[in-house]
Formats: sequence, C-alpha cells, structure tokens
Amino acid sequence: MSTEENTTQEEQVVPEEPHFVEPSKVVSYAAKGEEYLEFQWISDRLVFPGKIAARQRDREIVKLALFCLKAKMQEIQEKNGRPFVPSESLKIDD
Repeated sequence: MSTEENTTQEEQVVPEEPHFVEPSKVVSYAAKGEEYLEFQWISDRLVFPGKIAARQRDREIVKLALFCLKAKMQEIQEKNGRPFVPSESLKIDD
C-alpha cells in the first residue's frame, strides 16, 4: 500500500448527525381568586419525593395536569372514535 492510499483511508470523515432543536413553548398563567385557592389546595396536598423549590413544584403540577388531561382526552377519543375532543366535555361539574 502506498502512503497516498493510507492517508485517503484515514481521512474519511464520518458525517455528523444533524443538530436537532427540541421544540419548546413557555406557558404562563396567573391564577387569581378562587382558581388560586384551588391551585394552592392541590399544591399543598401533593407529595413529591424529596424537597423541591416552589417554582419547580409548580412546573411539576402543570406537567401532572397535562398528563391527566391527555389521559382524559384519550378516553373520550376511544369512546367517540373522533380525533378531536370538545373542551366542554373535559370540564368536571363541581
């Protein structure tokens, strides 16, 4: 093998994987009055493993709420066979 063939084989570059930017969205909501009291009531009664900061606790509660909402939506979709769910059907009577 000549020196030229050796360098060609060593210089083969593996292509890099394309850089993937994970989609994200900041959601902001200010609970006031009765909604704030409901949020606080829920927050005070949820037990998380370990101690977490108040801001992180709020994030975890929102994630749990989205998880519950998704489960309820899937349940309704299975019942009616439609891909979309009217928001009114997700409300729980007080």
